[in-house]
Amino acid sequence: QLQDLQEQIRDLMFHFEAEQKVKEAQGTEQVTEADLQEGHLVVGEQPAASLKRKAKNKKR
Repeated sequence: QLQDLQEQIRDLMFHFEAEQKVKEAQGTEQVTEADLQEGHLVVGEQPAASLKRKAKNKKR
């Protein structure tokens, strides 16, 4: 039963992270309302420059 709850938590976290990424993409106009309605949304990795900047911020 513990494993089942852990899987449910993982699924919820995935849902919330995906929802946040969609909202961010809408805010930066990387995705349109039509893309969302038609289901043509691909969530990929961040550009390398953004990852490097975040890594530098974590070191501080």
